[in-house]
Amino acid sequence: MTCFDASAVDGVYLTLTIEVPEKYKWSSYRFYLSRKNKPEWLSTDFILDYFEGDGSIPEKRYQDFVNAKLYGEYESPLKETTASTILGAEDFIGTIRKKYVDGKRSDRDLPAIAELAGSIDIKHVYKEVHKLSNYKSSLSKKVTIYLCHRYSGMKLKDIGKYFNIAESAVSEASSRFGIFLTRNKAVRKEVETVKKKLNL
Repeated sequence: MTCFDASAVDGVYLTLTIEVPEKYKWSSYRFYLSRKNKPEWLSTDFILDYFEGDGSIPEKRYQDFVNAKLYGEYESPLKETTASTILGAEDFIGTIRKKYVDGKRSDRDLPAIAELAGSIDIKHVYKEVHKLSNYKSSLSKKVTIYLCHRYSGMKLKDIGKYFNIAESAVSEASSRFGIFLTRNKAVRKEVETVKKKLNL
């Protein structure tokens, strides 16, 4: 295994190859295998309690567990996460969604919220923009691109595919329209109305 050593020689950090994790001095792992010389501040009981039973000492079972993950093939349980944040059964995820996500505004900077809240139909956004604002199709397109890009969590390629434009064009159009909104109070007010209607 390769470990990062925080020590440096002439300002150059070293990467050391260590055969077993218990020999890596910056890890507390060795103290889980033997409580001898364990620092007073280090509590190992919480982890080792999970390895009690089966007639063998917990330290040995913990070591076997770690070695199996180091030297054997295994599938990470994190592959099953939803929105890269929650691991659990569908009913548990549903509870989290209902309690903490429903009603939250989507934000491009928080893609997990958009994924948990569920996808937004771009056709529906365009229809509502056009209906509520009575814009010409060209302005409705700009508003829809802006809203979908900035607030829906949609992928650039999906927005671009709907309007038959490149991903880079989506970002550029959204950015330009954002600047336009800072200068046009009337349109900005209408866009806020559409955002509330769509719960964005």
